[in-house]
Amino acid sequence: MSIDKKPAASASRGYRWRYTIARRLVQLAILGLFIGTARLGWTLFGQPLLSGDFTSSLLLGLVPLSDPFAVLQKLCAGHTPELTMITGSLIVLAAWIVLGGRSFCAWMCPMNLVTDLADLLRTSLGIKSDMLRIHQNARYAVAVGALAASAVSGVAAFEWVSPQAFLWRELVWGLGWGCASAVLGVFALDLLGMRRGWCGHLCPLGAFWSTVGRVGIIRPMFDASKCDKCAKCIRICPEPHVMGLKDAAENGFVKSGACLNCGRCIAVCPQDAIQFGLRFNAKPNQTMGALAAFSHAALAGDAAAALNQMDIDSTSLEKTSPFDVPQPEAFEMNAGKIRETPFGTPAIIPHAIENYKMLAEYNSCLMCHGNPEKIDQPKVRKQPQSMPSTHWTKNDKGELVMHGSRHLCTFCHVQQSDAEPLVETVH
Repeated sequence: MSIDKKPAASASRGYRWRYTIARRLVQLAILGLFIGTARLGWTLFGQPLLSGDFTSSLLLGLVPLSDPFAVLQKLCAGHTPELTMITGSLIVLAAWIVLGGRSFCAWMCPMNLVTDLADLLRTSLGIKSDMLRIHQNARYAVAVGALAASAVSGVAAFEWVSPQAFLWRELVWGLGWGCASAVLGVFALDLLGMRRGWCGHLCPLGAFWSTVGRVGIIRPMFDASKCDKCAKCIRICPEPHVMGLKDAAENGFVKSGACLNCGRCIAVCPQDAIQFGLRFNAKPNQTMGALAAFSHAALAGDAAAALNQMDIDSTSLEKTSPFDVPQPEAFEMNAGKIRETPFGTPAIIPHAIENYKMLAEYNSCLMCHGNPEKIDQPKVRKQPQSMPSTHWTKNDKGELVMHGSRHLCTFCHVQQSDAEPLVETVH
C-alpha cells in the first residue's frame, strides 16, 4: 500500500511540502522536549518527559533510548555498556529500521537545520562551484576511523568531537562557543566548501544510519509507469546518487540506504510517481513492463505510443543505466584508445542514445546534463557535466532553461563508436 495518494501536481504548495513542514516540527519538538525537561522541569505522570541527550536519554523515566553508534564506539573502546544503554540502542535501532535508517538525519538530527539553511543560502547566492571534492563514501571511512580511534583512545572518540553533540548541548544548556564553532564550521563547509559537505560526505553517524537504512521498511515507492523522467526528483534530492531510476523501477522503491526519506522528491514530482510506502508492497520489474508495453505498441504500428512507453534506462553501452551510480565509463576513453575532443569541439556521447527523446518540449539528456547549479564547472570523472552556459537562456520568469536552438543534441554531438576512422585525423 502507499501511505499517500493525493497527486502532487494538483495539490496545494503546503500539502506538497508537508513532509518538510513535518520534519521541521518534529526537529523543533524534540529539541523543545529536551530543553523543557532540562531547564523547566517538564514532567508527565510525575516523570521527566525526556531527559538525557542524543547519546543516551530516558523517556518518561522509563523507556531508555540510546545511540547504537555510540554503543559501538564504547565496545571498541573496551567498555561494557550498561544494560539500559544496550536496551535503549536496540529500541532505537528497531525504530529506525522501520522508519528507514537515515530518516534520523532528516527528521531528528538538529544539524540538519543548519545544513539545509546553508544549502538554501547557497542556492540563493548562486554559488555553484565547490572548493573541495570528496566522494560521498568518505563518510564510511570516517566512521571506521571513529571506531578505530575509540579502540586506541579508550573513549567514544566521535562523541567528543561531534558537531551534533556540541549543538545539542549548547541549545539545551545555553548558547556558547561550542554551539558557535559547531554551527559555523558545518555551515561554512556546506556553504563554501562543498554542497552537503558534512551530512552527505563526512558525517560518520550518517554513514552508520545509511548502513541500517538498507533494510529500512518505509521507503519512497517508485511507479515507473507514471514517471516522465523530468529529473526534478534528482535535482532536489540532497543525495542525488540514490535516485537510480533503473534500480528504483526494478525494485519498485528507492533502495539505497543513503536515502533520507525526507520527502522532497514527493513534493516536486508532477506525475505522482513517488510516494512513501512499505517496501513489502513494492511492485518490482516495472522496467520490464515498460519495455513490454513499448514492444507491443511498436508491433501495433503506433509509433507515438511506443515512444511514450519506451524505457531509456537500459541503453548504456555497458548494459546498465547511465543514470545509476557509478556512471558507466566512457567507452575506451580512459584506456587511451580514444582521445578527449579538442577544445571547442562538441563532446562525444559515451553511452547509447538510440531511444532517447530529444524534443523541444522534453529532452532526456537533461536528466543528467541539465543541472543549472553546475554550469561551466570543471569536469569530474564518472560524473555528468551540465550543459555549458552557451546552451542556456532565461524564460519570462527569469528561470534558466535550455535554449530553443539547442534541443537537438545530436545535431552537434555524436555517439562514440569503436569503428575505424574513415580518414586520418590528428586529433
